[in-house]
Amino acid sequence: MTTAGTRPRDGLVDRYRAYLLAARRRSPLTADVYLREADNLCAWLAGLGLSPETCSSADLLGFLVHRQTAFVGLPMAAAGACDDEGECQGLSRKTMARVISSVHSFYKFLRLEGYREDDPSELIETPKQERKLPDVLAPEEVDRFLGTIDSSTPNGLRDRALFELIYPCGLRVSEAATLGFDGLFL
Repeated sequence: MTTAGTRPRDGLVDRYRAYLLAARRRSPLTADVYLREADNLCAWLAGLGLSPETCSSADLLGFLVHRQTAFVGLPMAAAGACDDEGECQGLSRKTMARVISSVHSFYKFLRLEGYREDDPSELIETPKQERKLPDVLAPEEVDRFLGTIDSSTPNGLRDRALFELIYPCGLRVSEAATLGFDGLFL
């Protein structure tokens, strides 16, 4: 275990990395991001004389506020959501969601390893992500597209029928590719 005011031992970090790669099946790049956030958290807590084993939910919220506001006012476009003049307003929702996910993962690991009996991160909710709807073609564009398919060949006839099915049904290409005769109900 770590003591208050110090970072976790390298063995703990190594076990957390192994947990991320093997048990959680994260990619090496994702594991590195999660490890970096865990390190940021441990360093911030150490500055308060705390450790991951002793901190509270309020301490974790303080860390998240720190992460959100660390770049505010700095002229760094890569730091977060920046305005036209390059002044940053804090981290984007997506970045904050990643930070919170990293904290949740770290505390899940600490509980599994017996470093904590509770999970102070469980009360922290991930911000809702903005969902961007896909762009759709106008009916005239669809007609123009379908008109370019040569229906005089068997492949062209198949392609046209497939696109005429995909568009009005709103199918994804993957959904259309997995269609079979067993799904046909006359």
